[in-house]
Amino acid sequence: MSQIIADNRFYCMLKLLVKSRLFLLLVTLILSSVSVRSQSLQVTLNLSPHPSMRISDWESHRETVSLVVINTGTKTISAKINAILSLNGSSVANSKLDAMPLLSIPPGQSTFFGGDLFPQNAINFNGELRQTTIRSGMLPEGSYELCVSMVGGNTAEINVLSNHDCRSFFLAKYSLPTLLQPTDGSSVVAGLEPTILFSWTPLVPSPFGNVNYRLKLVELLPSQDPKQAILNNRPYFEKVVTAVQQSNWPQEVPLPPDGGNFIWSIQPEDADGTPIIIPERFAEPFKLIALPSHDRCMKLLSNITDQKKTLIKTEESYWLSYSRYLRISKELQNAQARADAYEIKKLEKQIVTAESQVANLKQSHEDYRNRYDQAISKYKECIGK
Repeated sequence: MSQIIADNRFYCMLKLLVKSRLFLLLVTLILSSVSVRSQSLQVTLNLSPHPSMRISDWESHRETVSLVVINTGTKTISAKINAILSLNGSSVANSKLDAMPLLSIPPGQSTFFGGDLFPQNAINFNGELRQTTIRSGMLPEGSYELCVSMVGGNTAEINVLSNHDCRSFFLAKYSLPTLLQPTDGSSVVAGLEPTILFSWTPLVPSPFGNVNYRLKLVELLPSQDPKQAILNNRPYFEKVVTAVQQSNWPQEVPLPPDGGNFIWSIQPEDADGTPIIIPERFAEPFKLIALPSHDRCMKLLSNITDQKKTLIKTEESYWLSYSRYLRISKELQNAQARADAYEIKKLEKQIVTAESQVANLKQSHEDYRNRYDQAISKYKECIGK
């Protein structure tokens, strides 16, 4: 009898164990079914290791970031992209799920890009980044991580429909290029402009895609700050080159025959013509001294010759006039010694005229001397001395 009771207990325990295992297996299958159903979307994030610091570039340059979504099921799934951007370990931006578009993900593979991950009207910036990025449209330098997943359309209760895929990247602040040649303070003679080659260092670090460089030359006015001049003065010429760091002087733009002072610089730009570095925009300008043409220099040399001839004549006239003044002065002294009233009166009138003539010729000589010196100075400037 006791043996039968023991066997019954063993049978009941075995039956209960079997039921428990079946229950656990059933629960596991149900949970697995829910997990598979909720994770029927698989995402893979592809991101350039050095994307642009300008958020708008992520949208305009598709090669910057892409999100591959695979629907492993047999039905189209409605979902939204949920992107979270972290800087140095802290969340600084995320998708505004209520503003994100509801996407229809058909079975198979779908690909989305930067404009889908971060639409301009659906980005929420956090902390200090909020003001700086909204104002400048650029992210600060630092170590970032971008994580993306797909979620359900009900934003009140986030239902994750896919795995999370994350990518790390680093943003470095761009450094303006350095001008190389013509060097600061270089001179060029009018008529030899086509021989000038402008060159500069590339933008650092190298951005994704080609860089446009705007070469600009403006006239530098007296007492004007070069940086303000390059920003505000009307360009004497301006041209854009792509993916190279040099350019020749435009042959159709001659220098003024009288010369002048100019400055030149370059501005790195994106494909849309937007300056890459703000607020500086332009590299440190270099001064370029445009010397008059050879013909103009020869005219100045001819002017020096004419000025010298006139100067010699005025100098000769001055000394002749001065000698006459000395002679009249001597005669007046003799007349005064003889007490010759008539002669004294006559000579006094003559000496007044002689004094006036000497003074006028002296002033003329000084004026012509200044003109002569100025002519020499202009000629030296013309030939670059």
